[in-house]
Amino acid sequence: MKKAISIFAFVLCILTALFTTVIFIFDHLEYNIKILNIRAMSFVPVIILIFAVCACFLAVKHGKSLLIKAFVAALSALTVYVMFILLIFGGIAQNTVVKTVESQSGKYYAEVIDSDQGALGGNTFVDVYGKCIIKTPVLTLQKKPKRIYSGKWGEYKKMQIYWKDDNCLVINSVEYEIK
Repeated sequence: MKKAISIFAFVLCILTALFTTVIFIFDHLEYNIKILNIRAMSFVPVIILIFAVCACFLAVKHGKSLLIKAFVAALSALTVYVMFILLIFGGIAQNTVVKTVESQSGKYYAEVIDSDQGALGGNTFVDVYGKCIIKTPVLTLQKKPKRIYSGKWGEYKKMQIYWKDDNCLVINSVEYEIK
């Protein structure tokens, strides 16, 4: 039974590391990944926590050297602490999509985003998205949006936005090329 538990913990460590690596690589390429309609990078701190706990379990349960056990336990505790801080303070900005405007052909759509950053103020952003590459009930893979506009916080209330054609978005009488 001990061997089965250690194998399971080892496999779980490998899978969490692999999953985190794949999400990290895709996020730093040109793609957004959403799992169950949640941005995949949101899962990374949780996955890293699982990895740290598994590594700690393996080291303490099956490690021979007291020095290795202490090192892995300290590293795992540090990881848990850092992830806790990131989960608490990492999402201070509250981004709300206040308007979505689709191009005439449906090839692109623009989202007007109100970014409330608390005491720091905020911004109004316009991001342009292309069509989804893969869309299933569980997984969505799409190219990252192109941010074409950044303005003052609350500016979205008076913003005039429309598509001139598939390659040109007009925001407050200023034309922005998409390609």
